[in-house]
Amino acid sequence: MRSAAEFAYRLQRLSWDCRRGMKETEVLLTPFRAERFDTLDRAAQEAFLDLLDCSDADLFAWFTRCERPGEAALAAMVDQVLAHAEAVG
Repeated sequence: MRSAAEFAYRLQRLSWDCRRGMKETEVLLTPFRAERFDTLDRAAQEAFLDLLDCSDADLFAWFTRCERPGEAALAAMVDQVLAHAEAVG
């Protein structure tokens, strides 16, 4: 788990970190951050930050359901991001 200072710093950069080199990933991450991030508990927020540290290629593979993250917390966060995207249409 990140220190309080590191967590606060990452929260300041959150909008910027959701901007990606692949539009396909950005269009999923940005609305999730705007509409759901603040409602998550600290562990899920940490998982979302960890997700943002992953490569665009990995995110694309996960979001297109071609692959699954090996780490359970990342897999759960991918599921949440996809569920959110499906719910908002």
